[in-house]
Amino acid sequence: MLWHDGRLSDGTTLPFDLTDRGLTLADGVFDTALALAGRVAFAEAHVARLVASVAALGFPVCPEAVETAMRALAATGGRLAIRTTVTRG
Repeated sequence: MLWHDGRLSDGTTLPFDLTDRGLTLADGVFDTALALAGRVAFAEAHVARLVASVAALGFPVCPEAVETAMRALAATGGRLAIRTTVTRG
């Protein structure tokens, strides 16, 4: 399952550019959160850490979009690991 540009996908196709700087140069950050019974554990802390890390690299991220994606993914299953990745592009 994959959240990209505001929607869920099954993750069987790659909806992003394989030349993305985050993939080719590791120019990005990621966070992994636990979701149980439709809720992300310590969601606020995960979002805050991700936003601070992205800010340290000097590119933007929308905290509300991250929260929306995490909630949507958490709602799809019982026990999940949610990896949130933000790249410079």
